[in-house]
This record gives sequence, C-alpha cells and structure tokens, in this order.
Amino acid sequence: MEEKILVLSNNCFSKSNSNGRTLGNLFSNFPKENIAQFYVKYEKPEFSMCENYYCTTDRQALKCFLGKKTYGHKVNEDEFSAQESGSLQAKPVKKTSFNRWLRSFIWKRYKWADATFWDFIDDFKPTMILLQVGDDAFMCHLALKLKKKYNIPIVIYNSESYYFKNFDYFSADNFLNKLFYPIFRCSYKRAFKKLMKNTSHCVYLCDKLKRDYDKLFNVPSTVIYGSSEMSSTKSNNDKVKISYLGNLGLDRHTSLIEIAKCINSLSRELKLDVYGKASENIIKEFNDCEGIDYKGFISYEQVKSVIENSDILIHTESFDKFYARDLEYAFTTKISDSLASGKCFFVYAPKSFAFYEYLSENQVAFVASTIDEMKAIFSDILFNKESREKHRDAQLLLVEKNHRLDKNSDKFIQILLDCKKVV
Repeated sequence: MEEKILVLSNNCFSKSNSNGRTLGNLFSNFPKENIAQFYVKYEKPEFSMCENYYCTTDRQALKCFLGKKTYGHKVNEDEFSAQESGSLQAKPVKKTSFNRWLRSFIWKRYKWADATFWDFIDDFKPTMILLQVGDDAFMCHLALKLKKKYNIPIVIYNSESYYFKNFDYFSADNFLNKLFYPIFRCSYKRAFKKLMKNTSHCVYLCDKLKRDYDKLFNVPSTVIYGSSEMSSTKSNNDKVKISYLGNLGLDRHTSLIEIAKCINSLSRELKLDVYGKASENIIKEFNDCEGIDYKGFISYEQVKSVIENSDILIHTESFDKFYARDLEYAFTTKISDSLASGKCFFVYAPKSFAFYEYLSENQVAFVASTIDEMKAIFSDILFNKESREKHRDAQLLLVEKNHRLDKNSDKFIQILLDCKKVV
C-alpha cells in the first residue's frame, strides 16, 4: 500500500484509553509502517498499531512560547517508565473557556515546531492527513498548514459535537468564564469552518452526528460505529451478576445509585457491581448505598473478562439538564463490547441521547428513561433468564452489520483510498 497517513490527535493510539482504542481500531487492517501520529497528551502509545510517533505536550508548547527551549520529540518504545511519564505530563488543569482559548493561541504561534518536528514529517512523507477532531482550534489550523505545505488531502474523524455547543460546557457555574465563552466559541467555529471547506471526507461515530453536521456542511461523510473484538458468551452464574464498567464522572454515579436502589428493592440478594475510577466523595456515596458493590478501576483486559462473566450489563447517563445537554451525542465505546458479548444489556438514560435512539430503534437493549420503566424491566429480567436473552439474536446481527473490527477497518481504509483518487 502506497498511502502514508499522518494522524493528528490529542491522544495516542492505545488499547487502554477509549479515545486511542477507537481511533486505533480504524487502522487495524492498515500497515503500521504507513502510519505516523502526532499527539499532545504524553502517554505510552501502542507500538503494535504504529511505530512512528511524535509528541509535544501543552507544557512544552507553553515553555517554548515563553522562550524556554523545551521541544517535543520522536517517541521511542524504551523511554517509558512511571516516573518519566509522570514527569512530562503536566498535572490536570480545570478546563475553562479562557484557558482553552489561550491554549490554542499559544499553539498557533508554532514556537514549539522546531526542526525535529518538521524532520519527523519530512522523513515520513505523508500522502494524507487524518485529524481526530476535538475542541482545539489549533489542531484545525495545524491540519490546514500541513495540507498546504504538502498538498495532501484531509480526512476528519469526528465523534464530538463541539461545533453545536452554544453554552459553556467547561464551567457551568462560573460566571466570568461564561462571559468569555463566546470568544472561545467564535475562534473555534471559524477554524472549524475553514477546516471543513478543505476536507475531503468526514467519518462520524453515529448517525445523529452525521445528520446534524451534514445539515451545515457539504462534505462527503460516512458513519463508522465503534468496533469490538469480543465474542458472544453465556455465563453460568448461580446468582445473577449485574455489572457497570466505565466512566464514573459527569454525574453518572447518581443514576447508578438509582439503579442499585431499584435492584435492591426487588431483591436484597442482588447487587450492582461498579467498576471504574471514582473520587473519594463518589466512593463514599457508593459505600453508603446498600445495592452497590464498588470494585474500583480495572484494565481493559479485565473489563472484557468481567463482561464475559456478567449476566446483565448496565450503561447509564446523568439526568441533570446540563449533562443531558452536553452529552446528547455521546456514544460510549462500551456499547460495542456490550452488544458483541450477547449479554442482556440495560440502559437508563434520557431519550435525547444518540445511543438511546440507536439501541431503541434497533431493539437490541432494554431501555428506560424513568424509574417506573426501570422497575418494570428489572422485575422481569432479574428473575427470568429467557427474558434476559430476548435481544441476543438482534444484538449479534447488528454487531455483524456495524461493529465488527475488520469490516469497519476495511470500510475506513476504502474511504482513505477513494479520497486520494479524487485529489
């Protein structure tokens, strides 16, 4: 294969990070020597997916902007240790509209782009750019700069709805940052519009994103859902095992407690096992809830094992108006694995979510948006194995259609090849 794809993204390819895993899955059938990646968040990348990485962090970009020559570097597999990773990655900073605008301003000065960065690009000789869209105006700007310099097409992978967010999704209760948000949003929208005018194709994570972006931009587009390598299994537990695995932020813990209380009201013997990284305050709330058994954070390999041994898999989102609005297009990576497992899949979330629409229309999960609906569903599936298997056949058919790793990767690669043909 002659095409050489330069990937621009915040996260590197990874099997443990959901963003990195979703992006990496698209390239699973692509020769790894024909991929290079520039990324910002310093983490150990997955070298089985790609061997050619360059990383410049926010902290390095800031130091260069201030006149201190601390540049990015080509990443080597043997450089990583816990100490090195922690020393280069800056402590998390609360995102605000002001500091996100300032971040883009600093990056777009290109003080960080020294000879090693340009040598990295020149040595690779890309024939195409793949940009994973975030809320960073500077990444849009960088993609356009590289397109112009090397006269190559841009393809976008977009799983986010940042362009549509006309409210301050960084700090809902901060008045000063709300005042600055229109400036940040204007800067981002201007960069994104220019990017779309120069984009050959857009790949979206779900139908709802594609529909709404297509209304505004006349760019060829395709939906490729998240992929899964999981196989369907049946568990043989003496007692029904109910599991939630995933992010515990964004007020999801509130909904999990409601689910656990509902289960507990129907059976004192059953508990909701919760896996994920949680703050001390959330852990305390879980410990105070009789129906929850908090298990802590586990690796993705362990996640797959828990899924295989579960009888009911849970996904939920917050019903808080701010989060429901902010995450309307959210389509978690766990959905693909849950469907591919063939397990009973229960979702408790507002109907406005993109994944709720998808699961409901395809009749592959038990979905509830009220406590009464939830109680009616659990009254059946907690005690009836046949009911738990109601959606199994439909799940596996949908996985074959939309969520198989090889099929999705082949579909993505064909898009790249077709885009190159028309340049």
